Amino acid sequence: SLQELAAQRLVEKQAAEARLRSAELYTDTVRAEYQEAIERVRQEMANNNKQRQKLEEQRWTRREEELLGQQQSLEAVLEKEREHSRRLEAEKAEEVRTRERLEQALANLEADYAGLQ
Repeated sequence: SLQELAAQRLVEKQAAEARLRSAELYTDTVRAEYQEAIERVRQEMANNNKQRQKLEEQRWTRREEELLGQQQSLEAVLEKEREHSRRLEAEKAEEVRTRERLEQALANLEADYAGLQ
C-alpha cells in the first residue's frame, strides 16, 4: 500500500539522516583528533627548537669559557715573559754600571800608577 511505502521511505530517510549525523559526528571527532595531534606535533617541534637553541647556547658558552681560559693562560705566560725581560734588562743595566765603575777604577789606578813614576 501507498501508506506503507511512505512509512518505509520515512524510516529509510530517518535512518539515512541518522547515519549522516553519525558520519558527521565521526568526521568532527576525527578532525578534532587530527587538530590535537597537529598541535602536539607543533608544540613538540617548538620544544625541540628551544632545546636545540639552549644546547647551542650552552655549547657556545663552554667554547667562550675555554677561549677565555686560554686567553688568561696566555696572558699569564706573557706577563712572566715580560717580568723575565725586565729582570734581564735590570741585570744588563747593573752589568753596565759595574763595568763603568771598574773602568773608572782602572783609570784611577792607571792615573795613580802614572803619578808614581
